Amino acid sequence: MKKFLYQLIIIINFAVIIPLLLSYLAIYVSPEKAGFISLLGLAYPYLLVLNLIFTFYWMYRKRWAFLYSLAVIALGWTFVSRTIQINFNNEIRIDGQKFSLISYNVRNFDKYNWSGDDDAPDKIARFISDENADIVCLQEFASNNKTKIRHHPQLKKLTKKRNIHVEYAKNSAGRKTAGIITITRFPIINKGTIRFHDSNNITIYSDLKINKDTVRVFNLHLQSVNIDPKEYSMLDSLDFSNREQNMKEAEDILGHLKTAFMIRAAQAEKVAAQIEKSPYPVIVCGDFNDSPVSYAYQKIRGNLQDAFIESGFGLSNTYRGKFPSVRIDYILHSERIFSSDYKRSKIKLSDHYPIECEFAIKQ
Repeated sequence: MKKFLYQLIIIINFAVIIPLLLSYLAIYVSPEKAGFISLLGLAYPYLLVLNLIFTFYWMYRKRWAFLYSLAVIALGWTFVSRTIQINFNNEIRIDGQKFSLISYNVRNFDKYNWSGDDDAPDKIARFISDENADIVCLQEFASNNKTKIRHHPQLKKLTKKRNIHVEYAKNSAGRKTAGIITITRFPIINKGTIRFHDSNNITIYSDLKINKDTVRVFNLHLQSVNIDPKEYSMLDSLDFSNREQNMKEAEDILGHLKTAFMIRAAQAEKVAAQIEKSPYPVIVCGDFNDSPVSYAYQKIRGNLQDAFIESGFGLSNTYRGKFPSVRIDYILHSERIFSSDYKRSKIKLSDHYPIECEFAIKQ
């Protein structure tokens, strides 16, 4: 009986080892070729935890089987560092002027009162204003197209005596939808827009003159999954009593995920091509809507540095919705730019948390 139980646990152990191994391929394999690999990449944090449980279990039992999961975790150590960081010394150790950046998906400044807080729009604006970052990159904000951006109720104070670059996505009918904006105290000497086919998402880049240097700042908002938990009882109430309904909902959710993975892959490739063409050092930030173990993240990151890895601490999940609760907002930068003091502020005013850090340019 003991032998049978031992073999059963080994089989279960390998049932979580193999998906973890396959999840490592998510950064290399386009979702168009193997969508299930992208799903495993999304599930990476949970697969990691399961393998850690088995590692500690076998160590407690004093069995060499702990090496199975441990070896696979070690093989993908770079993905661990993308998920959790422990940095104690975050100071930039170079001379030169420091400047700061904040990136925040403001969810239309809570236009439809999703938070239940009537003061949420002003609280969001007040938070951003109090942080006093030199560069503010906002995604997904609503605006009356007939009103000048500097008269926007929440942006009025933020844009005062600052330079702005704002663009709107356009739907299939050509109507403006969600906005994206970069607000900065630095002069903007050039502006560019990257539009995606038939999408409510958009990316802009702004060339900023920072002292004697020029830096190109990309402000991204990639394809959303568009899953409303209220439409799915298995997510909204964790009700698993109706098996047939749950199966249908699970298939529907997987369909949403697969479609979003593929659209983001194409968008990421388009953005990555523009990053590659930049004549200046770059900072890339915004809402990628994808995990660190994903094709979209890897494609955009390329040889760039991840500010969270450089100076973050903890897990730093940036999406506060029910699905998925992972890091999907990022700040990346060229090697010539140093980052420090990365932080995520857990203010519950949007479905995202704001992220920010400081920079200095190596002379």
